[in-house]
Amino acid sequence: MTTVYAIYDSSAFEFVQAISGIWGLLALVLLLYGRLDTPRRRLLFVPGLVLLVLTVLVSMWLDTLVPAARLSTPGVVALVILGLIGVLVAAALIVYGGFVFVRDTLTAMTQVPPSRPRRGRHAKAGAGDPPIPARPSWLLVWRHGLLLLAAGGALLAVSAWLQRLGDG
Repeated sequence: MTTVYAIYDSSAFEFVQAISGIWGLLALVLLLYGRLDTPRRRLLFVPGLVLLVLTVLVSMWLDTLVPAARLSTPGVVALVILGLIGVLVAAALIVYGGFVFVRDTLTAMTQVPPSRPRRGRHAKAGAGDPPIPARPSWLLVWRHGLLLLAAGGALLAVSAWLQRLGDG
């Protein structure tokens, strides 16, 4: 137990955490700058994404795996590793699900919906009136994004449960 505290109190541990945080900020800058319209700037998107993933992995290694490996049995460490992999996949599902949700919403809002004919008492009164535009069915529009978000949330819950088993 004193070895773990000695690692956490060391200046090398603080240095690695600070460098990891700086890498994370640099990754976000590269991701945002790489989204711009020129091909040269788009080349920065992939290194930014790789750097962001490496930052997350270093953080997981320092904050979760090192203490688990020092204080626990190999079975507990395996549960923690499974939980961490689940958290990574859940995070990817949630981010991608949010992207799909926003993309589909914006696409549905900008598309010209098909028209539907007037019905009932309004059909006779305004025979020359243009048809009423149909509204999109928002549940159908949001279906794929919401399913991805729900799957990510469920996987995150299972992963957290696995990590709690490892802590127990």
